Amino acid sequence: MMNCGYMETKKESLTRPVFEECETLYFNRFPIDFVPTYYVWNALYSQFVDSADMKEGTLFKIVKKPSIEKNIFTINDLKNKVDYTLIENIDLSSDFIYSIKTGLKEIGVIKQFDRDDIYKYTLISGDKSFFIEGTPRIQKTTGVNPDIIHSFNFVVRDDKNVICNIFKENYIFKNEYEIIIDRKINSLNDSTFVILTVFIDQILRENSLDFK
Repeated sequence: MMNCGYMETKKESLTRPVFEECETLYFNRFPIDFVPTYYVWNALYSQFVDSADMKEGTLFKIVKKPSIEKNIFTINDLKNKVDYTLIENIDLSSDFIYSIKTGLKEIGVIKQFDRDDIYKYTLISGDKSFFIEGTPRIQKTTGVNPDIIHSFNFVVRDDKNVICNIFKENYIFKNEYEIIIDRKINSLNDSTFVILTVFIDQILRENSLDFK
């Protein structure tokens, strides 16, 4: 029964994007933490042999900090020993909605094209701009029934190429984002793609699009 359900979900989902030379990282929210905690692994959770194998494959740990005013996430790059912070900007007069910092240094901001469009954003990092655009596969329903969400894909591109896809399918036993990176293009480091996935997950949750 579960296999049939999964096949039906996959049939309705967006096609998983691929690159000629790509690597996939897996972004999961830990289900039982009181404080929202996320991990990024280099393989599917089910593929780890034991806890030591899983620890070795853990690339990032993300924690949402307690705050009643705004969303704040700490992103720990475990392999490179670098910490980042993703901070919501609650100043409505500002032209950006989130900032990215390492220590006290701001290294990027995320802007929204339109306050009513949750699928289009720009990342400004230094003198470069990167564009984030999402495509949902949503089946509209009638009456009081909620729409059925099958999948999302957010592309990240520079001025010439798509450099990453952040992909998620709606399946109860497959609750992760796949960060699919084009290894032929090195416009951004992996930590930035992870930070963008944290941001996208928060935006979808705020709009009740978190596959609950």
